[in-house]
Amino acid sequence: MREAIKKLEQLGVAEVRPGGARVLPLEQASLDVVVHLLSLEERPDPEIVDQVLEVLSGLFAMAARLGVARADPAQRSRAASLLTRLEDADLDPDARYAHLQELGDVFVEASGNLVLQLVRGGLQTEAVLDRLLQLREHTDGAAPPPPVDLPLLRRIRDAVAERDGDGAGDAVQRLTLALRRFARETLGAPADEKPTESPRSQR
Repeated sequence: MREAIKKLEQLGVAEVRPGGARVLPLEQASLDVVVHLLSLEERPDPEIVDQVLEVLSGLFAMAARLGVARADPAQRSRAASLLTRLEDADLDPDARYAHLQELGDVFVEASGNLVLQLVRGGLQTEAVLDRLLQLREHTDGAAPPPPVDLPLLRRIRDAVAERDGDGAGDAVQRLTLALRRFARETLGAPADEKPTESPRSQR
């Protein structure tokens, strides 16, 4: 019991005081609670999933924007190589996921922004995305793999070559918007409540 209460305190959802523990508002919890929110039920809440993906969309768009503008030649070469592989329409979904994860690592590393690196670690992006990949297991029938927008991948590759950080960020945000829509549809969220693009990405 003590260990359980200690864990709740670490997650920021409880405060231990002499004489007992007090439950804290969820809004005061640490980022570590996100993975647990996604695992509360066998079928994740589509609203929580969408909110997580909305944050990850902004995070990876910022990483792309900063990373592409600041990358050294070796980092640009790694990013271009990964994007070339991702443009293979027949790429295995697991391999595509691994390449996307690595591409995110390259952008975050190239950004040189310590706070961005800490936020990504605090949000446990790998664990969150691993959980979201299980979405297909929670459908009644066989769900298609997440969509792949080859023109957007080419736009990101071109942006890397041209050191166009804004172009890369906008393309990444559009790419993650497609994933958000896929997640909502897979989880059975109403079609008229699909996520929309941010004003910047609508340009």
